[in-house]
Amino acid sequence: MQLGTTEFKRALQAVSEGRQSLDSLLTALSSEDQVGTVECAARLGMVQELRDSGRLSDEASDKVVKTIYRSPDTGRDPAPSAPMSGSHPSNWSSWAENQPAAPPLTPGCVLRDRFVLEEVIGSGGMSVVFRALDRRREEALDRQPHVAIKVLGDEFKRHPDALRALQRESRKTQRLAHPNIASVYDFDRDGPNVYMVMELLVGEPLDALLRRRGLLGLEKAEALRMLSEMGAGLAHAHGFGIVHSDFKPSNAFVTLSGETKLIDFGVSRATKPANAQGNTVLTMFDAGKLGAITVAYCSPEQMLGDADPDPRDDVYALGVVAYELLSGKHPFDGRSALDAQLKGLSVKPIEGLSDEQNAALRAALECRREQRTASVVELLQGLGIHPAPGERGLRAIPNERSPVSTNETRLRSRAPQPEFRHPTAAPPPVSPWRRRVLASALVLAVAGAALYGFQQWQLRANEALEQQRRATDDAERGRAAAEALIEQARVAREKADREKADGERLAAEAARRAASARAKAEKARAAAAANSPALAGSGLAPELQRAIAAEEAQQDAGKAGAAVPASDASAPAPSDAPTDAAAAASEAGKRTLYRWQDESGAVRYGVEVPEQYKDNAIVVLPGD
Repeated sequence: MQLGTTEFKRALQAVSEGRQSLDSLLTALSSEDQVGTVECAARLGMVQELRDSGRLSDEASDKVVKTIYRSPDTGRDPAPSAPMSGSHPSNWSSWAENQPAAPPLTPGCVLRDRFVLEEVIGSGGMSVVFRALDRRREEALDRQPHVAIKVLGDEFKRHPDALRALQRESRKTQRLAHPNIASVYDFDRDGPNVYMVMELLVGEPLDALLRRRGLLGLEKAEALRMLSEMGAGLAHAHGFGIVHSDFKPSNAFVTLSGETKLIDFGVSRATKPANAQGNTVLTMFDAGKLGAITVAYCSPEQMLGDADPDPRDDVYALGVVAYELLSGKHPFDGRSALDAQLKGLSVKPIEGLSDEQNAALRAALECRREQRTASVVELLQGLGIHPAPGERGLRAIPNERSPVSTNETRLRSRAPQPEFRHPTAAPPPVSPWRRRVLASALVLAVAGAALYGFQQWQLRANEALEQQRRATDDAERGRAAAEALIEQARVAREKADREKADGERLAAEAARRAASARAKAEKARAAAAANSPALAGSGLAPELQRAIAAEEAQQDAGKAGAAVPASDASAPAPSDAPTDAAAAASEAGKRTLYRWQDESGAVRYGVEVPEQYKDNAIVVLPGD
């Protein structure tokens, strides 16, 4: 069964819409006879269209493409083989015309059963660059098993001179072995895929570094160092009669060790030897015809295409890059040299540079080639780069064919640091439909993130308000407790003051009563002394007599205040107490004299206390 273009398109759309299984389509394609190149290209375009629109997954697209470009049977005519890198360029053109469109290479593909493509690290108008693992280096336990693979794109390969451009780039760059030029190892093809094996660098392109620095540019010392290294590479290429012809910041690479290397000699062009005649035919391919130049960095002669390549084309480009490194801006605000010439723009001096350095930049950016600086080394010397001989110093460029004099010198850069590896570069651009989908997804993601952030902010604000309310409540409770403690202290202080006042009042009352009692006692004692002749003649000490008299007086006063009837026979006779006291006092000189009160309340004295009164007896006069 052979599917036509319409049947294949209908079946592929059914697979993308889910109305047909992918396996059934692959089975139908596998059972087909070999299809022609035109049919393969048409089918590849349909697959690519559905893939770019997002209606067909990458995995399904890869399976369909691999089935379309399956290996032919042994009975079919073999595909024309690619010529070797040393073949005549016309052989490349004839081979390319007979080649079918190459299936897209993706990470995981293997070239020549040796190079395993791992990731895309760059893309341009001519090619796509992959980071690849070299199995031979890995088997040899090389410390650097990875390389960079530049694969020529289908669109550019259809150009009759494109293959020669890549082949010539490989040959030219292999000849330009220099520390400041990225190395090229090999040039080969695998089926319809033509590729070049190059040194894998680690770091970032110079244009990415300038974008990160913004409009400030680089430090003067750093910029001059980079210019010296880039100038060394360009001067070396000029020494071999080769002009880069597309020098710009994106074609200069800054490694992690700080070294600057030139890359992408894809449109480099040969110069006429200094001793060549005007009708001499160049033996090298002129890739400038492909139009792969950047107008913001190319000289007017390159844009017009009416002059032979000249090292002063690279001098102009290096002058533009030098101005950007030192000032952070393009000397003509991104305009081409022709546009700047038509508008009469001039190069503004850069602050921080000397008059000689600004003059050197102006000379390098002259629009007319005859007035422009003659060589890269002359530009570097005008910028004040004069290294000492032997230290990355200037040396002669040994090539008689170069328009640069052999007595001119170039800068020698530092040795490369091969232990570093190239970082992952940005992937190739996506289709417009996917770009819109990605933009919508990005907008939704940003809106979702903003909504989530607002919710989180509101939640945290509520938590903060709740904490503030709790803190306020705690402060109110603390203030209330403090006020309660102050009130308690005030009440306690008032109570203490009252108790103190009561104590003082009671003490004063007690003192008053004690004073009144003493006064009464004195009166009673005086009366007793007057009315007790028995005590006066008893021979007792005066103090004892006064004490006994006072006691008798108090006893008599108490009896008198009690208002006891005179007829009460139980009351003791007043005259008994003095007698007992006198009798007891006669013994005081020998034994201890006690005083006690009997049941009737009468005060008794004696040296011996009855048993029932011993508890309340007191010593009046101690014995010997």
